[in-house]
Amino acid sequence: MLGLVLAAYEEASDAVAFTRDVDSDPDREAAVAAALAWIRDETDWKIEVIGGVAKPAMEGWILALRAVPNTDAMSRTRTKQHLADHGVDLKSTDHYVRVVEEAALGEPEHFGLPPGAESLRAWLATAHEALNRLVHGQRA
Repeated sequence: MLGLVLAAYEEASDAVAFTRDVDSDPDREAAVAAALAWIRDETDWKIEVIGGVAKPAMEGWILALRAVPNTDAMSRTRTKQHLADHGVDLKSTDHYVRVVEEAALGEPEHFGLPPGAESLRAWLATAHEALNRLVHGQRA
């Protein structure tokens, strides 16, 4: 992740956005948070970084966009079952893009997401703040 941000900074990008799945790694969320804090506090890189972890994986966010509650706490097995129940094929880029395109996000700070989708809500809040700074030169 640091390599991605450094490469974007070296290319004079205004922003970079990423997400990492938690994927049952108990240390991943803390590692991503520490890296983001290091970029913010210890570098002079002038780049907006929109990043965070998807819980339990990207499939949880896809389900949250379909208004499924409590996706952050779901097991991978349960997310796979919910995807099937919603007619979304696992790891299908076309299906995932369709869900994103059909999603109707609400206003910040909740973005119209169901309860239990805090990881997506936090990522969207970061994106909203960063893009507001880039477009309007101010905090939201």
